[in-house]
Amino acid sequence: MTSYTPRSSYFLIVVLCPRLYILL
Repeated sequence: MTSYTPRSSYFLIVVLCPRLYILL
């Protein structure tokens, strides 16, 4: 990650949210 862009953060949120729901 050379540059932190809103798109990358949005992608991370989309990828991590489902995992969090699965853990819960």
